[in-house]
Amino acid sequence: MAFGARISYLTVVAGNWHTVGLKTDGHVVAIGDNRHG
Repeated sequence: MAFGARISYLTVVAGNWHTVGLKTDGHVVAIGDNRHG
């Protein structure tokens, strides 16, 4: 990702060990602590 790039999300949800976002282009992005799945 280039510095200053614009990324738009429709929604973002977070749990104790992860965060998931739905981007406006339909892609899903998930990040979290691998020790918990």
